[in-house]
Amino acid sequence: MANADAFIDRLYETLQVLERQPGSGRRREELAPGVQSFPFGRYVIFYHALAEAIEIVRVLYGARDIESIFEGHARDFDPNR
Repeated sequence: MANADAFIDRLYETLQVLERQPGSGRRREELAPGVQSFPFGRYVIFYHALAEAIEIVRVLYGARDIESIFEGHARDFDPNR
């Protein structure tokens, strides 16, 4: 249980950094409009930078075929929908 708690604590801290500095991520327009990504250990956080917050789109294991997961669903992740 301690490992899971530590993981969640680190994730929360990372999300707070992204909220304060949303431009820290890499723009991923090839996946969906406005999506950015940020590495988190073996995972990748996908998010939109909004006016006063961030919106988490997905958190995926980095070894997955990320392009195929987003393929055909780009509209679902569009913050202007």
